[in-house]
Amino acid sequence: MSELIVAHGSDRGFRWSLLSTVCAAALTSVPLLFQQAHAAEDSDRPTVWVELGGQLERIDRGVERYNPYFMPVFDQFNFVSPVAVQRPARYGVDGEAKIAFTPHGSDWTFSAAVRFGRSNGAKESHETPTPIPVTGHLGVSATRTWIPQSPGVFLTSRAKNRERHAVIDFQVGKDVGLGIWGGNSTMGLGVRMAQFTSSAEATIIGVPISHVTPQKLRPKYHHTYTGQIAETRSFQGVGPSLSWTGSTPIAGHEDSAELTFDWGATGALLFGRQKVKGETHTTESYLCYGGFKAIFGTAGCKHGDVVKFGQYQSENKRSDTHNRSRSVVSPNIGGFAGVSMRYTNAKFSMGYRGDFYFGALDGGIENARRTTVGFHGPFATISLGLGG
Repeated sequence: MSELIVAHGSDRGFRWSLLSTVCAAALTSVPLLFQQAHAAEDSDRPTVWVELGGQLERIDRGVERYNPYFMPVFDQFNFVSPVAVQRPARYGVDGEAKIAFTPHGSDWTFSAAVRFGRSNGAKESHETPTPIPVTGHLGVSATRTWIPQSPGVFLTSRAKNRERHAVIDFQVGKDVGLGIWGGNSTMGLGVRMAQFTSSAEATIIGVPISHVTPQKLRPKYHHTYTGQIAETRSFQGVGPSLSWTGSTPIAGHEDSAELTFDWGATGALLFGRQKVKGETHTTESYLCYGGFKAIFGTAGCKHGDVVKFGQYQSENKRSDTHNRSRSVVSPNIGGFAGVSMRYTNAKFSMGYRGDFYFGALDGGIENARRTTVGFHGPFATISLGLGG
C-alpha cells in the first residue's frame, strides 16, 4: 500500500513539474515572439528617406541704407525717400533636400540636409514737385490751370539688391521616446554650415534748386546732386548644432495612413567671418548762365565771378570706401510646427518655420554694425521611403 501511495505522489509531482516547465517556457517565449514580430515589422519599414521641399519666406537682414549728406535739401518737396527705394526684397523662395538613413533594428538616424535660396529686387522712383492750381477768368467762365512750383526740380532714385544663402546640416539622431501626448521624438547632434552673401547698388540724382527760365534778363542756374553706392556683404560660418524633433498622432493608424502634429527646435553656434566691401561717390555741381546783364557786369551768378560770357560752373566730388573683415561668433536658433500625412513609404508635410542668425552680418556702411539675419515663412515637403 505504501508503495502505491508513493507512486501516486511521484506522478503528481511529475505533472506539476511538467506544467511548471511548460508555463515557464511559454512565458519565456512570449517576449521572443514579440521581438520577432517587431523585427519583422521593422524589416518592412524603409531604411532610407529622401525629402524634397520648399519654403516661401520673409527675409530680414537689417542692413543700413545709403542716405547721402545732401538729402535734407530735398525735404521741402516731400519726395519719396531714397532710403525707402533701397529696401531689399522682403520675400524669397527656398529649396531644400534631405536624406536620412536608419539601420534595421536601430533607433539611430544619420542625415544630411541642405537649404538654399535667393531673392532679387529692383526699384526706381522719379518725382517732380506737385504743380499748384491757378484759377483764371476768361469772360464769365473760370478756367483752372496747373503751374509747376519749381521748374526743373526733380529727384530720381534707383536701387538693385541681390541676396543668396545656403545652410548645410550633418546630424546623428536618436529616438529618445519623449514624445508629447503619446508621440515620439528624436534628439540630434551634428554640424551646421551657413553662408550668406548680398550685394546692393543705388544711384540718386536730383536738382533741388533751379531757375531755368530767365525773366527780365536775370541769370538762370541750378544745383545738381549725385550719389552712388556699390557694396557686397558676406558671412561664412560653421559650428556644432543640436536639434529636438517629434511628432504626435492625431488620427489614423501608422500601418496604413496617419495624420500627425510635428514640431521641432534647433540651435547652433557658428564660428565664422563676416566681410563688407563697398564704395560711395557724391558729386555736387552748380551751373549758372548769367545772361546779358552778367556779361556787362551789372548782374551775375550767385556763386562767384562769371566767366566765359556769363557762364559759371563749380563741382565738388567726394569718394569713400569701406572694407572690413573680422571673425565673429553667431548664435543660431530656429523652430517649426506643422502637420504631416504619413504612409508606409511616403509622407507629405506642411507648416511654418523660422531660423535666425544673430549678429551674422556687418550691416553698417561707414561703421561696423552687427545685424541679425532671419528667415521665416510657410513650408511644404514630400518624403519617399526607400529600401526595407
